Amino acid sequence: MTSQQEIRNLIKGKLPLKPLFMPLIFSVAARVEDIPVSVFVSNPTKLVSAAREIQRFLGTQSVVAYFDTKLEAEACGCRVSYEGTLPKVVSHPLEEGGTIEALSQGDILSKGRIPVAIEVIKRLRLLVKDQAIVSSVTGPFTLSSNLWGEGFIEEFNIRFRPFANLLDVAGSIALRLARAFCEAGVNMLLITEEKIPELSAGIFEEKLYGILKPICNVARYYETLPVLMIRGRMDEEWLGYFFHSAPDCFVFGDVTDFDALEDLATKAGKSFAIPVPLYIFGMDKGAVNQELKKLVPKGVQSYTRCALVTTQWEIPYDADLKSLNENVKTLIDVISR
Repeated sequence: MTSQQEIRNLIKGKLPLKPLFMPLIFSVAARVEDIPVSVFVSNPTKLVSAAREIQRFLGTQSVVAYFDTKLEAEACGCRVSYEGTLPKVVSHPLEEGGTIEALSQGDILSKGRIPVAIEVIKRLRLLVKDQAIVSSVTGPFTLSSNLWGEGFIEEFNIRFRPFANLLDVAGSIALRLARAFCEAGVNMLLITEEKIPELSAGIFEEKLYGILKPICNVARYYETLPVLMIRGRMDEEWLGYFFHSAPDCFVFGDVTDFDALEDLATKAGKSFAIPVPLYIFGMDKGAVNQELKKLVPKGVQSYTRCALVTTQWEIPYDADLKSLNENVKTLIDVISR
């Protein structure tokens, strides 16, 4: 069975016999084409070629069409710098006199690099028949933080009400982009948050549930799996809130209590992913197995609600390709046991 078929089954509630291995490999694919990231993320032809090439090279069960939490921010007017290897937001419209109302004006789908991302998905849909096509939309807290500037998370924790409209706009942008990506042919849609503030049950119900639900409904309509991915540290007491929100699957990059995730996922009828720490991909081959045993001592397949094995976040652009290849193959072997 292809991973595309496995994803469609997962949407219907049928978990795969063993977890699908879907690491987040995006900007490192630019190394395959030997081009700067700034050129790579703006060129559909290069993106498609590199994405397919690195998937064949590593033998993963997915192809990442686009993964960039700065994509929507740039389309909304943030300046983005490529002085390092990855894009970084260096200006924030709401910090420089812009208004929340102005952010939602115009056709966001025609701005910045969003047309490039849509075109990449469309091309991959025609070319890739087995591996699941993965893309991401930026969650409302991360997009709001990029638009507001430094201190958004801290400010949000102190006063929620002033930011309610901003979250609504960020959620609306995520919904429009999600619909476009699903129409283009993505199989798995990540809703990504780099960091989230402290959330009460009331804020969950008032805002986050309402933002995530239509995004997930759109994804399912197009037979796309909606997955919520949170990178930063979070209070594990919140996990129950998340499992009762709309996404079908969850990736908590900083949570290592997989027994708790298994229990919550079982009660909610949802699934989760085991996120592999990024440092593992730079380790010597001989040390990887031992590190995995520390991370998942009971073994990956002991968790019946674990549908995916992925990475905590995107594998860095400057990852050593030889070590990456060796360690990906080790992970594939571990998952297959």
